[in-house]
Amino acid sequence: MGIISKLEKGNERPLKRRSFEAASVNRLTMDWGTTPFSADWDIRYTLRQLRARSRELAVNNEYARKFIKMCVSNVIGPDGITLRATMKDRLGKPDKGNNQAVMDAWADWGRRENCTVTGLASWPELQRQVIETVAKDGEIFLRIVRNFPNDFGFALQALEAEYMDVNLNRPGDNIRMAIEYDDWRRPVAYWMMASNIYDYQPPMHALKYIRYPASDIIHVYWQERAEQGRGVPWMTSAMINMQMLKGYKESELVSARVSAAKMGFLEPGDKGAEDAYVGDDQDTAGNTITEVEPGMIEQLPRGYKFSAFDPQHPTTQFDSFVKSCLRGISSGFLVSYNSLANDLEHVNYSSIRQGVIDERDMWRILQALMVEQLCQRVFGAWVPIAAAKGKIRIPMSKLDDSAVKWRPRGWDWVDPLKDQQAMVMAINTALRSRKDILAEQGEDFYELMDEIADEQKYIKDKGIVINVTPTGTVGKFGASPEPKSPEEVMANGKVKPAQQPGSQAEA
Repeated sequence: MGIISKLEKGNERPLKRRSFEAASVNRLTMDWGTTPFSADWDIRYTLRQLRARSRELAVNNEYARKFIKMCVSNVIGPDGITLRATMKDRLGKPDKGNNQAVMDAWADWGRRENCTVTGLASWPELQRQVIETVAKDGEIFLRIVRNFPNDFGFALQALEAEYMDVNLNRPGDNIRMAIEYDDWRRPVAYWMMASNIYDYQPPMHALKYIRYPASDIIHVYWQERAEQGRGVPWMTSAMINMQMLKGYKESELVSARVSAAKMGFLEPGDKGAEDAYVGDDQDTAGNTITEVEPGMIEQLPRGYKFSAFDPQHPTTQFDSFVKSCLRGISSGFLVSYNSLANDLEHVNYSSIRQGVIDERDMWRILQALMVEQLCQRVFGAWVPIAAAKGKIRIPMSKLDDSAVKWRPRGWDWVDPLKDQQAMVMAINTALRSRKDILAEQGEDFYELMDEIADEQKYIKDKGIVINVTPTGTVGKFGASPEPKSPEEVMANGKVKPAQQPGSQAEA
């Protein structure tokens, strides 16, 4: 109450109001933005430049190219995100016949001649193209072409972001950056240019817009803000640092080359030079050229002195400085430094395992993005057309999203022995299931069990007996028998133990 009374009387200075230091505006923060623009406002005026610079880095910067290919390799992999039908029959058991029919038809459509309108990309190839374009450009658009002249009457047309003009904005029609929305901000149509205006020879009708309903367009991008309508290149936060690092390394490389050449200058002495130095030859521009060979000693013209030019670059701090920059860049890319820079120096099992685990969690997020935005959309549009063409003969009620599973790629263990020992312990103690562990490796539990059953049946039919090492073996699934003696193992394997001299068997 004493403070309030003093303030009311005006006898004391007003109390300083507390605030967030990050919101302060002073000479150190004058270049820091203070206006919170909407996502579309920020994107509209910068997307074209961001995309152009991202593409340039992907072509000319080795680390940008490595990041793009890491996305392709870890999100899609060599086989792509594959489909597995999981329909069940009336008894609740897997409907193997219908499941295999759906998967066979899907694989048939995924061939090059059917998948895309150009006939140049299969389904796995298209997935790799999509993730590479989204990482580099921030987004990609795919048009669903129904009644296409192929065996399925269904194909996809991949369109780069330039077909969607960011300057097409009509507030009265609720069109933002060429996307038309309803009152709930749900996309209802996409206004695409007839062709790419940045093409080598754009046709005269390039600026003509064609309205496609949202059901015909698949827009793949990473939506990081609630009202973000267009995608942003994934390298955006690190692009300036990459460009600066590229210029720095180029300067150091040139300096090192100059330093290795050990060049210098010829200067007239204090008393001047009696004769002009003409050198050994001249180039086309009239510059003097002096030939230098190893072990050569040359006499300078009278009145000249030699001043050496010997830049000491790169310095001993070059390596640590570049590593520090790359660590910041890899953080912006959401990948580990060791993976991006191909640097395994001073790496042990624990550190690289932790980095790999964090990185793989991000790859799984991107795999989920591809499944939700690409795979499910394509399959949902493909099913009714494939059924109408007679490619699959299954009731549509059975083929919903719950009747199929998408299997992304998995990864090998960092240390196979240690990780698999931990995996066996987790299974035996019922802490994890085989399904989960196999899914992490990109394997399917049911397919693996079928393969093992077929393999064991084939081995049994051939009359082949295969011995296994008793240590750590598992009998029937779910049972972990006690280790057996070598004699028991050999007896079960129908192999007689070696006869020792003086043994009862010999007698």
